[in-house]
Amino acid sequence: MPPFDIAIISIFLMFSPVILAPCCARSRRLTIHLSFTITAVASLAAVVAGVLAVQYGSNTSAILQMGLPDLPFHLRLDPLAGFFLCVIGLLAFFVSIYSIGYVQGFSANRSIVRFVIFYSLFIVGMFLVVLAALRRRRHV
Repeated sequence: MPPFDIAIISIFLMFSPVILAPCCARSRRLTIHLSFTITAVASLAAVVAGVLAVQYGSNTSAILQMGLPDLPFHLRLDPLAGFFLCVIGLLAFFVSIYSIGYVQGFSANRSIVRFVIFYSLFIVGMFLVVLAALRRRRHV
């Protein structure tokens, strides 16, 4: 599988706790274990994508036709982005593993759903910053 595809799968996996956490909010233990296990797996997928991008020197880009009109998202995975994807993915992996025990220590009166949602969105944002590509305009 190409490294760019693995990176996109990692982003979608990392985004999934945003949807799953509110659905299983009644079971605090399930929310913690499910959400942080998914983010750990997604982080490892990002590390794999980054290692493969650096190893093979791949240079893949894509344009996502979403957002403002005539202003789509441009994504690119090259060896430099792969390196930083590796660094962020490794850090996110260790933080996700640590968070399983850390979040269980929160008081039972506090909801962890917002914490899980914002943690996942933060990591997705860091991945997307690394994968963002500069759009070059053609002047007519």
